[in-house]
Amino acid sequence: QFIDLFMLNVGVPVLQRSIFLQEMMGVIVTPFILWFSLPDLAEDILTFLRHNTAERRAVNSICTYADFTSGGFNKHGRHRQDEDSA
Repeated sequence: QFIDLFMLNVGVPVLQRSIFLQEMMGVIVTPFILWFSLPDLAEDILTFLRHNTAERRAVNSICTYADFTSGGFNKHGRHRQDEDSA
């Protein structure tokens, strides 16, 4: 089941070309998607960055979701194992 989620391209030139075309389309289409969607979301993105940025001496600025020291992990992580059902 896990393997079915990925396109296998080992030894199949047709699939290799297909993947290459998909990647090229992504490079061409992505700027247009960002051009039209990001201006509407710019304020939300900046607000998220303002609220979720922490200053760390070793790495300067870091997103609190990526901070696995005591501060970030305790803020966003699960505190107990039995919270799965919540």
